[in-house]
Amino acid sequence: MPYQPNLKDVDLSYPKRIPYSIEYFFQNERTQASPWEISIEKDCKGFFERSTQPLTTRKMFCWGDGIGGNHWCDYLSQAGKGHYIEIQAGLAPTQTHTAVIDGNAIVSFTQFFGAIVAPACAQIEDWGKALVEVSRCVEHTLPTNSVLKQDKDYSEKATLPTGELLHHGGYYGGLENARRAVIKEKTLSPHLMFVAPPQHSEYSQWINVLNGKQLIGSEKKPLPYVTDQLWLASLEQVAQHSNATEETLFQYGVSLIENNQITEGEAVLHKLAENQNPWAVSTLAISAQRNGDIKLALKYFLKAYEIEKGMLDCSFAENAMEALGNNGFIIEVWDMFEKIPVTSRTETMTMIATAAAVKLEKFEFLELAFEKEYACIREGGAGLCDIWVKYMARKKCKEQNIPFTESCIDDTLTLPAHLNFRMFNEKKDV
Repeated sequence: MPYQPNLKDVDLSYPKRIPYSIEYFFQNERTQASPWEISIEKDCKGFFERSTQPLTTRKMFCWGDGIGGNHWCDYLSQAGKGHYIEIQAGLAPTQTHTAVIDGNAIVSFTQFFGAIVAPACAQIEDWGKALVEVSRCVEHTLPTNSVLKQDKDYSEKATLPTGELLHHGGYYGGLENARRAVIKEKTLSPHLMFVAPPQHSEYSQWINVLNGKQLIGSEKKPLPYVTDQLWLASLEQVAQHSNATEETLFQYGVSLIENNQITEGEAVLHKLAENQNPWAVSTLAISAQRNGDIKLALKYFLKAYEIEKGMLDCSFAENAMEALGNNGFIIEVWDMFEKIPVTSRTETMTMIATAAAVKLEKFEFLELAFEKEYACIREGGAGLCDIWVKYMARKKCKEQNIPFTESCIDDTLTLPAHLNFRMFNEKKDV
């Protein structure tokens, strides 16, 4: 720090100076007893995180200094009320790396978060001098000795009998303890409260599998998935019964696929698909999609949508529309969208429909679509940016009565601020 090879002239300790979306991971020395990270604003007030080992890695994610990056910050928080900031620490070097935790191992750490007022020199250009002073400030606010002492105290108290229960662990932990009880294996972290799912809940159905009983699903949706390989033998046993339910067979097929027994899993799902089970058909589509067969995926997505007839879940229509678009069936995307009742249309369906509408020059629809604010835009997604630019090009061609070609698209156009989610440098004079 603060200069890196990819941006040699930019002080990376100032995230707002970074011109595009990027993430950095900082590895603290493992010999450092209590690593930390701090975010300081112009007034030297800030927020800090400090921990014990083995949380050795810190992350800084930047949205870029352009309009789109600033808009994304407003999208994640509240416009005009400050930028969205994440403070993260982790076990692995980056989020794409893996930290292996052996079976029955214990990983323990204590993490602190708090407000801080840093010395004025925190804002000077000399990174080295600022680091020294801010380090002193962090140590004064929350000394290393205090961190280690509290960590020791918490570690000793962590395994004491439970007092007032504030929150129990997830039901999947309770199911795992139920599985372990059957094979007489010790429970997960006995000092943590993983309760069994309430009787008659959708999760409690899985305890039936351990007792050799069938899964009974609802008409609306499948039960929560349990695809851990350790459950596969129990699930296979009940799936082989002559009276196996559709829910049991469906979950068995999904579990096989998730455990890389794809051929076997798809064979189970094909039998259910013959009985017009839309969830099985949709899962076959997803499996085909994973294997890169977009034509086969389209076939199954359309069949699943046809079977369920808009009665079960909006994802059937969304998947079918997206698959049609991926295969170049633009008119079919629009026709399907128009046939869906307005009250049943989701934001995702509308977003997918805009890609078809711009090619079909449905300008009136697009103008209304551009006015909306969408909650379904994902991190890194351009939203309607590209659609708007294509719309402007087609609209101009129509006004000038000239044929549209891809060369007519002007990517330098200034996007409307509310549509701009581009996270790379661009002019900021809108």
